[in-house]
Parts: sequence; structure tokens; C-alpha cells
Amino acid sequence: MLSVGSVGVIVARYAQAHSDRLSAPPALGGGPVAQAATTVAVTSLGLVILLWIVRRATRPREMTPAEHRTYYRQLVARGIPKPERLSWTGEAVPTRQRANPRQWWIARTYRHRPRTTTIVAGALIAVMVSVVSLGVGATPSYADDGSVVDVVDGDTVDIQIGDTVERVRLLNVDAPENNKASRVSECLGPEATAEMERLLPAGSRVTVIYDVERRDNYGRLLAGVENADGELVNAELAQAGLGGPLVVGANSRFHDRVRDASIAAENDKRGAFGTDIACTPGSIISTYESESTSAVADSLPEDSAALATIAATALAVSEAGDSAVADLGEFDWLGPDRMTPYIERVREAQQTAATHGDVAEERHAEAKADEERAAERAAEEAAAQEKAAREEAARQAERDSAPRSGDSDSNSRNSGGGGGSTYTGCRNYNGTGMIDDKGRSFQPIPCS
Repeated sequence: MLSVGSVGVIVARYAQAHSDRLSAPPALGGGPVAQAATTVAVTSLGLVILLWIVRRATRPREMTPAEHRTYYRQLVARGIPKPERLSWTGEAVPTRQRANPRQWWIARTYRHRPRTTTIVAGALIAVMVSVVSLGVGATPSYADDGSVVDVVDGDTVDIQIGDTVERVRLLNVDAPENNKASRVSECLGPEATAEMERLLPAGSRVTVIYDVERRDNYGRLLAGVENADGELVNAELAQAGLGGPLVVGANSRFHDRVRDASIAAENDKRGAFGTDIACTPGSIISTYESESTSAVADSLPEDSAALATIAATALAVSEAGDSAVADLGEFDWLGPDRMTPYIERVREAQQTAATHGDVAEERHAEAKADEERAAERAAEEAAAQEKAAREEAARQAERDSAPRSGDSDSNSRNSGGGGGSTYTGCRNYNGTGMIDDKGRSFQPIPCS
């Protein structure tokens, strides 16, 4: 047999699983009269349950062995009697007698004043019936059944409710735009529409669940939609990473479920948070961080040309960071400040690339200056070598134009004349044999 606690747990679990269908928003409660009727009904039910529990707990019964020992000690030691509803072990348990309705106060009042009592009781019953009737009549429907006509985009659906086709804007979720007519779409717009078409196939039965405000400025119904499988498609879209949480006005009924679903999508890297599609934030940040890592070398080379290439690459990656931040700004539909962590990661990688580029540029300037100084030294050395070569060539030309050794005899013969020798070859001034034009003695020697 189920206990009261077990029944309460079952009811609580059912209510939690069907909270959207069992609980209406406060503004849809039908006003003060309906809320008063609901309060009276709930309070009455609570009192009945409480009285049943009290009656059950105070029923006459036989003591347990532990209670027998406890109350027997109290009776012997201090003279404290046992509770009347408890019987000693082995003693007969008295049967609780039913109350006599003739002894109730209303019965006694009726016997003395039957007409007045009847009028008052009838008036009270009529008032209670009227209050409950007004409450039920004043409470509008907070959910309607319908069928899907067409999916407009990721967060807008045409649904037939009764005889009217309503355009329903899904509450507390925002999806990328996908304009079928103009074929102009945001990143993941077609994917969000395709996901909604999967969740809500044309002709399928759905439940449209309202919140505080039922229509927006464009006349669209604002609601959550449960498909035939009982899935809240508002949250399912976010679960796929194709929608983000949104609150407009007083409608926030499904916000927490959409937010939690979107966080789960981010943790699982689905949809906008994955890297399968190039335009998604996940792909943007992954690509940029990879480029930034490639641009930052572990060690810088000494060659100025290589340093110039590294500096140019790092600075280009740094400048590309601004473009990545602008692309991330297009995903405001994922929720306020949702892209802030991604933008911070881009800025960090951008700063790293810029710093590395600046260092490479400084090293390039230093290496280029060193190379210019080395080139100047090499030019000076080349000029000196060229000058030495010219001087050596001149000396060689002078040696080549000198007379051969066979001319020494004629030169010797001519040495006795009045003038100096005309010999222009190599000479040994330590020897004798000829006299130059200055009167110095020398000996002709071979130049080779």
C-alpha cells in the first residue's frame, strides 16, 4: 500500500516533468477571483490531508516494547501516566468510536433554528459555487493544441490553431536569420531552419504554451512549442548550438531551460561552438589561435630577410585579429556577452603576435645594420685589394719594359762615356760594373 509520502513524491515528479502544462503564468491566472478560488480549493485540500495525518497518528494502538519500557519506568519512578491512546502490551486496544453527527454544532444549531440555519448554509454553498465558477470561467487557456503549417526560420513557425493559421515566434530563444525569399542568411541560418524543420515537420501536432505577453508588436504569437514527442523545441534548438537565450519584456518562462541547453551545447562543442563550419565562433577562434601560434617562432634567426618575413607575418596576423573580433560580434543572437570570452582569447593571441612581430622587426633592423656595416668593410677591403693590385700591375709593367740581360755588355761599353748608363733593368748597387745617371756604381741583375 502506498503511503502519503510515496503519493506525494509521485505527484511531485509528475508535476516537474509536465510543469509547462500544469502551471499557468501568474498573469494568466484569471484575476483575483480565480486566484481566490484556487487558494480556497488548495487550502481545503491541505486541511483535509493534515486532519487525516493527525487522526492516523493519534489512533489507539498497542505500545511497542521500547515504549512499554519507557512509560513503565516513568510510571514507577515518577508516577507519570501513559498516554490514553496507548495500551500496555497484551492489553486490549479500545476501538475509536465514530462521532455522532447529531452532536455536531451545526446539528444542534439546526434543531434550535432550522430556518435560519438552512438559509445561511444555502447562501454559503451558493457563494462557494459562484466563486469557483467565476474562477474557472475567468481563467483563460494558457496552452493550445495545433498543427505545423510551415517553418519560417529557426525561431518562427506557422501553426494552425483552430481555424486560424498563427505565426508563432518562439519565446526566450534567438536564432540566426535565414530569409528564404531574399536568400540572405546569417552564419548557421540555414542550419537552424533545417533543425526546426526536423523538430516540427509539417502537419505534426504541437502544443503552444503561452507566457505573460501573448503577442509582439508584429502581431505574432509568443509561445513555447512542444512537439509530438513532448520536446520543448525552444530548448532543443539551443541544445543543438543553433539558438541562444533571450528575454524580451515580461516573458521569461522558458529562459532557464534555453540557457542551460545552450551551455550544454557549448560544453559539447555543437553548432556555433563547433569547428565543422568555417564561419562559426568555434572555428573562428580555433583558426585564429592556430595562425597566431604559427606566426610566433620559438627562436628568431639571424638572417635579416628571414626576420623581415617573420615580422611581416606576425603583424599581418595581429591585424587579422580585428577582423576576427568583428566576425564574432555577428553572433549576438547567442546571448548578451556570450562572445566576450572568445573575443578576449582573440585579443590575447593578437597581442602575442603583435609583440612577437615588434621583436622580430627590431632584430631585423639590427641584423640589417650589421649586414650594412659588414658590406662597407668588405667594400673597403675590396678597394684596398684593388689598389694593391693596380700598384702591383704598374710595377710589373715597369719590370716587363726593362732590357734583358743581353743588353748589359752594350750598357757596360756605354758606361765609360760622359753620361750615366741607360740601363733600366734590375740593379744591385752593392756590385760594380755600371754607373747610373747619378754616378752610383751598380751591377745589372735579372729581374725574374
